[in-house]
Amino acid sequence: MKRYQPRPVIVCGDFNDIPTSRTAVGMKEDFIDSWEQAGSGNGFSYSTSEPVKRIDYIFISKPASGMPFLLRPVSAMVVH
Repeated sequence: MKRYQPRPVIVCGDFNDIPTSRTAVGMKEDFIDSWEQAGSGNGFSYSTSEPVKRIDYIFISKPASGMPFLLRPVSAMVVH
């Protein structure tokens, strides 16, 4: 990650994994989960007809020390 600083790195996609999974928890070591930071509601995105799980993510690299950042909530629809 250090080679990209001070530029932000954004990783997004359908991880097919819940927020407490080893994958999501590991990502949070170097990234901010944008939904946890700025989202609202339960964030569920799977299944399309009656969502009961959050499996889609937008991770943003943690800012360098002292670097300010702002996440703005937006509405989006995910289709599975």
